[in-house]
Amino acid sequence: MNNGKEESVDELMICYKFPPSQRVSGVVYARRLIKSEKIVDTIQGPNFNEELDEDFNKVVDKFTNKRYQTKSYKVSPTWASIEKFNEEGMEILEKEKVYKKIYSRVGSHESHFLALEYKLKHHETFWSAEFSDPLSITIDNKKRGNPKDNIFVKNREYIDRINDEIKNYAKNYDRYFNDDDGNKEDEGGIGQTALKDLDLRMIDEEFTIFQLCEYLPFLFADEIVFTNENQKELMLDFYPETKELVKSKSRVSHHPTLDEEYYHIVESDYEVDENYINFGYFGTYLGKRHLENVYYAFQYLNPQFKGKYKIHIFAQNKETLKRIISDLDFADSFIINDKAPLLEFLNLTTKFDVLIVNDLKTYGNFEKNPFLPSKLADYLGSGRDIWAIYEKGSIMSHYDLKYKSDVSDYESSLNTLKDIFKDKIDLDKEDIDIDSINGNVEDYLENRVYQLNSVIESLNSQKGVLNKKLRKEKEEVSKLKKKNNELKRKDDEISKLRKENEKLKKEMKKVKSTKGWAKYKAKNIKSRAKKKIK
Repeated sequence: MNNGKEESVDELMICYKFPPSQRVSGVVYARRLIKSEKIVDTIQGPNFNEELDEDFNKVVDKFTNKRYQTKSYKVSPTWASIEKFNEEGMEILEKEKVYKKIYSRVGSHESHFLALEYKLKHHETFWSAEFSDPLSITIDNKKRGNPKDNIFVKNREYIDRINDEIKNYAKNYDRYFNDDDGNKEDEGGIGQTALKDLDLRMIDEEFTIFQLCEYLPFLFADEIVFTNENQKELMLDFYPETKELVKSKSRVSHHPTLDEEYYHIVESDYEVDENYINFGYFGTYLGKRHLENVYYAFQYLNPQFKGKYKIHIFAQNKETLKRIISDLDFADSFIINDKAPLLEFLNLTTKFDVLIVNDLKTYGNFEKNPFLPSKLADYLGSGRDIWAIYEKGSIMSHYDLKYKSDVSDYESSLNTLKDIFKDKIDLDKEDIDIDSINGNVEDYLENRVYQLNSVIESLNSQKGVLNKKLRKEKEEVSKLKKKNNELKRKDDEISKLRKENEKLKKEMKKVKSTKGWAKYKAKNIKSRAKKKIK
């Protein structure tokens, strides 16, 4: 798409999943663009089989000039999807001017690889590479990727070409970096002399695409952007040979918070009853990011408060969540909703008394929590009170927020909830002793294990029924395919017979024609013979 706004734009943003895609990586990227108030060109991958957010896309469109999009879809992230995006992306970009700056944000790994190709082709271009989370490891601090899923580079020519670039890297420092914007030795940078002393690792078939997506930008990007300090500290240790280099050219930039006006572009018609204290939770709900400590707090809150609050949850796995909370004593206080599009979500955050955000629990896997919930940035612009359930040492634990509790300390969640009700309700008027009841974590967890096992059993039973139905459907499909193949075989035979029939018709016509000609000649000869006899 070409909006035709300006020809003087000199910056390109590369994001494989960019609006109207609703992928978090692209949405955060777009919010950075909006906050910068710059006009840029963009290039992205195809939107294949996913829900789109056209309303937010219209807002983003005001900050874009030319918008390029590749067409061919490959399963992501795989080396095949990376190669295809590189091939089509470079074909598009080489028809355009050379950009002064490019900015790529990972979330979809293709983005950094295309930016690398562009940088290697145009060394004068300044490249900023942003990392949202560590790529080569999982949330359990294990190596990411299943070897069966095409996560290795199966292209020897590519490996050799990149290794040649790495070998020349220290020798030709100025060739790779933009001196106007890059870090210099006298400004605290690593300097060309130090670069020559680096024992840089060559890449090979053992590198996963996730590792390459970190290692290569660490080398060739002019600037590395991390979203929090803990993430930076962790990722700097991944490749010791690049640690000082990356430190010299990196900066930290938390997720951006949009201005108040963006919270009112779309006014949601979602109704919130002001007779209750309304809690709102938005985002991922699975695995290590759950709300059991919140459930515990409400479970042991003085029962006199029941009927005075509502908990509104907006999440993708709506039906599963309903099952998870079904056995809680206060289950009727929940209102479970589908995930909302971004602009509506921003407006919704302004409607609740307290917004809940929780850290991903990483204790035992990381020395410090390297993840920062992107929802926190959105909540900060809402003007509402925030209840942050943090992990000790996490970035969120250092934020100055009104309500905070420890994700590993269930009692702290109960005490925080009591503080919220002390602030929100006139206790003297209600005549409620809020501190009269205390919790019992051991009893709660034992009971929840039983309840959740029942949910799992029910889901497994449902899964068994669905699998049985699926097997039957597969059998029916198999029969239909067999029947279809038989009909195709018969069609082929009929087609063959028709061709033979057409051939025979032509031969008969020819024979008839020849026979008619013979009769004509015979009749003609006979006629001439009669004339001679006369």
